Amino acid sequence: MSPGNANLAYLATNTDGSNSFAVVIRGTVGNMPDLLEDLDVGTVVPLNLVGMPSPVPVSKGAMKAFTEVVTTNTAGVTLAQALTTALSQAQPNPTVHVTGHSLGGCIATMVAPYLQTLAWPNGKANFELRTFAAPTAGGADFAAYVDSLEWQANERHYNINEMVPQAWTTSRRPSSGTPTRARRRTPTSMPSSRRLSASPVPTSTSIRARTTR
Repeated sequence: MSPGNANLAYLATNTDGSNSFAVVIRGTVGNMPDLLEDLDVGTVVPLNLVGMPSPVPVSKGAMKAFTEVVTTNTAGVTLAQALTTALSQAQPNPTVHVTGHSLGGCIATMVAPYLQTLAWPNGKANFELRTFAAPTAGGADFAAYVDSLEWQANERHYNINEMVPQAWTTSRRPSSGTPTRARRRTPTSMPSSRRLSASPVPTSTSIRARTTR
């Protein structure tokens, strides 16, 4: 858990012999740090992970939450270190599920690619990314980067009538700060499972806009 109880991630191990693990990230709980991260979407900052062709813009609030999740120490252990310990005791080819709801899902779309950049004991781990009712961390470039990675599963679940995952239709370019209209990519997957789509980074006022599809 990060300072101020703003962000929480935990690691779970499946004990049924399926050789699977879950990194679960909590959504907004209504405290002030969470609300500030939710609202800090009018400014974008570069996300630059190992192996990325070039940095991609993400919202400042999402970057702050992501940084807290991956750097916070619990009893002197980071999330990556805890997962390394768990996978060192696993059978080959483990599956790691990364998931979250709402703000937790937004952070999960950044944490899962980050975990893919790391080296794991006993060889390669298979990653699955699933989010529920999650706003986007970035725009079309961010979505394209996430979709370009190798996933065992990459799904985005949301209600088509819910505003938060879909209503953000404007983004700010880091160079000018001027809102620009951005095009949504058509999700490609089964009707109940949407791949990560490019709901662009909103301005601070666009969350009150009419829901778009």
